[in-house]
Amino acid sequence: MTKARPVKRSSSSGGIRGKGTYASHACNVCKRKKIKCDENKPACGSCEASGRSDECAWSGESARKPRTEAHFEAMRQRADALERYANILESMLQKCQREHGGTFRDGQSYLQFRPKDYGDEKMEYEEIEEESSSDGDDMTAEICVSAQSLTVSRFAHGVQCQLDERDLVLYGNAAPFRFANTVTTLPKHISIIPDLETDFGARYMLLVDGADQSYYDLKFDWSRYLPSQVPLDRKEHDRILDLLFKFFTSWCMRIVPVLFLRDMYRYLSVHRSQTPPKTSHYSPMLHNALLAVAAGFSDKPQVREYKARKCFADEAKRLMESEVQRPNVSVVHALSMLGSFHSSSGEQGLGYVYFGIGSRVSQALGLNVDCSAWVKSGLITTHDMYDRNWAYWTTFTQEMCWCLYVGRDSNLLTSSEESSIPVPYVDQRYDQILWEHPSANIAPQPNHLSTTFAATCELMTIARRVLGVVNSLHVSSHRREVKDEQISSIEYVLISAEEIDHIKLCKRAADNIMDLLGIYRALYTLRYVPVTPVQIVFAAGTIYVLLAVQATTGLRVAKKELKTYIDRAELCIQYLLEIGRSFKCASDIAEILKGLIVTQLRPVLERK
Repeated sequence: MTKARPVKRSSSSGGIRGKGTYASHACNVCKRKKIKCDENKPACGSCEASGRSDECAWSGESARKPRTEAHFEAMRQRADALERYANILESMLQKCQREHGGTFRDGQSYLQFRPKDYGDEKMEYEEIEEESSSDGDDMTAEICVSAQSLTVSRFAHGVQCQLDERDLVLYGNAAPFRFANTVTTLPKHISIIPDLETDFGARYMLLVDGADQSYYDLKFDWSRYLPSQVPLDRKEHDRILDLLFKFFTSWCMRIVPVLFLRDMYRYLSVHRSQTPPKTSHYSPMLHNALLAVAAGFSDKPQVREYKARKCFADEAKRLMESEVQRPNVSVVHALSMLGSFHSSSGEQGLGYVYFGIGSRVSQALGLNVDCSAWVKSGLITTHDMYDRNWAYWTTFTQEMCWCLYVGRDSNLLTSSEESSIPVPYVDQRYDQILWEHPSANIAPQPNHLSTTFAATCELMTIARRVLGVVNSLHVSSHRREVKDEQISSIEYVLISAEEIDHIKLCKRAADNIMDLLGIYRALYTLRYVPVTPVQIVFAAGTIYVLLAVQATTGLRVAKKELKTYIDRAELCIQYLLEIGRSFKCASDIAEILKGLIVTQLRPVLERK
């Protein structure tokens, strides 16, 4: 808190001139402008000189209000207590929305009513005498204000967001681009979870088994932006996209199929000679990036092979530069899918780079900024806010999956940013859209995707804490700083138990993983999975290897336990090889797990 500076009076001896005295009862105009007031009445000299004599008035309050340190401390404590109370109430409201769905009034968010944080702005009692002209005040007020929120075509709190055909781009205080002319009209919104459309003619319909043939437009130009050298017909294109939507992008809710297919129809319905509309959920770059991954699910070798998949990835990269110049949410997802393509192909270094570019684009779009205040001010719609929040949490959950996969810390999204963006709410109506896979011989059932996604966001928030402790164990300078209390606190969050047998806990987790994989394998085969289970299967395999090593540590080898754990580890290898039919990275991880079995067990068994 800034304290009022002491009064310095001019030296009577004619020495160095000190600062002038404070006006004890400045007029309201001078007090508001923070300039000196000579206190002449009925109009002071400053107001008379500026032609504002009729506005010159006194409220009767002193220009300087003495405040004690105890008063300031009491105010700080009161503000802190209110903030903690507000955070508790907001967490309760978010939990209710996730579990029961619904929004505040007319789809609005309660967060829009949260008072802004003034940060370091001066409060009215912190009056410090400054000499400044009235002309300079306007420029200072425009530039030197706290960075709080984004605006469209105007400044608010020092950060500007330019809007250009649905593009929100974040520029900070130091960026000169804030002063560029921007578009002032708001485009029509596109909801992330719209009302379920009954007009199926307004969507691109996938040509898959069991779908209504009457809605197909066989003349639709579906391959306009796809590479011609890949022998891909429409039926195979639709089949592998359908598999991708069901088994790959549904994890972390990376693509909402109904929105992608709707925007694909809108984009490709425009004649080739005309400029298509820019949409949030479809772009040629995203289309190619999706197929680069989806081709791994094809049963046709000429489509599944790496060379064909790379054709789609190269086409997406060719389109990247033009789309990144004017990015939107679809660009973030396209770059993320390029990262998945390289990761699934065993090129995790390249994949990490492309995902990193996508994360940077998400920051450029300001996805890490809570935009609920913009909805209140009418700058964007509630549906736009849902689009942005969904894209933020999709990026966050994917980043945590990447961090766990490559064993690195998260460095693009800070903890404060996580808490500022509401976790996606559970949309019960969207969850009721039927999910089916005919070959599994299971009746169609609700998808529960938004419920799963909300739970995944919370799970990855916990995973970040775990990763912070685990990664610090590999840094020698920090190794001693990791205390049992830190690990136990995380375990308490996960299982709420006071006494923990770590070995049994790990074994039970590995057994649960294998049981779930066995059920999934029987229903859908392990060919149809995202990349994340590769890391999960490897984790289970390493646990079984360590348990096998433990079985050899006694005076005698526990042969029964040793065989059981080796068999389970080898089953993990088999599962990885089955996943490897779609994604090469799983085969690479299987070889690593084989090497661990040899290096960890052979020396022990030879000694025994």
